[in-house]
Amino acid sequence: MRGAVSAATGRCYPLTMICAVFRVARSTVYRTMAPAVSVLPIAAKRGPKTRWSDDEVVAAIRLVLAAIPFHGEGYRKIRARLAHRGLAIGGKRVLRLMRVHHLLAPRRLGPPNGDPAQTPRCTLRSNASLAARCSAGRRSIRTDALRTPGLFGEPWKATSFGSTHGS
Repeated sequence: MRGAVSAATGRCYPLTMICAVFRVARSTVYRTMAPAVSVLPIAAKRGPKTRWSDDEVVAAIRLVLAAIPFHGEGYRKIRARLAHRGLAIGGKRVLRLMRVHHLLAPRRLGPPNGDPAQTPRCTLRSNASLAARCSAGRRSIRTDALRTPGLFGEPWKATSFGSTHGS
């Protein structure tokens, strides 16, 4: 079509004008003029081809883990040990392979020093009525209570620096 001379007029017309006359989109014309693709592309992993396959890397990781006397090791140290053995592999790849094959070291879950929230406790055992109220659950005093002497010969009293919950 394009570049062809019209038999009736002897002139050459642009493709946009021809598509407007026939009411066809230009993309349809280009698609019909393109050669048909007979072979479908093979679905392979995108990106550059690596030097070592994933199976080889996993085998090397298992060898490194077997040589370590500890129960588990993190992916950073494994990557460094692999690099020392001559396998220069990215950390993200090592992490992915160790995660997929369940080779990561066990993680500590939760806060590092136990529960960060103070659990309400009654620590004042000397005052019987206060202890009775705490054990009854009507009032809870946090662990930052302090037993201090009173002024001018008064008996010892409970001083709380924290909040008091309940009524």
